[in-house]
Amino acid sequence: MEDPKTAARLEANMERMMSDGARQLEGMESTINEAMKQMQSNPAVMREMQQMLNNPAALAEMMNDPSVKAYTQQMKEMMEQDPKAKQEMEKLAKQFARGAAKDL
Repeated sequence: MEDPKTAARLEANMERMMSDGARQLEGMESTINEAMKQMQSNPAVMREMQQMLNNPAALAEMMNDPSVKAYTQQMKEMMEQDPKAKQEMEKLAKQFARGAAKDL
């Protein structure tokens, strides 16, 4: 940018967008962590999740839903950026796997 005023305005806008994005990610992480805690502490939800995971056709159908695809993409990005969130998701997946193995 040759115009210093324009360059400064664009830089300020970019900094504001980065700050806003960081706040939104923090809020999303908090919401996801709370949801995971609630799922883990609710046996009925855990059973439902296990049943869903044991039905590959239903799981495949759900994964083709555009809103679910958007959510899973957000989760993937969050886990790539936050190792702690990734560990929590892996812990949850292991709990589901143990529960599903008991049902066999």
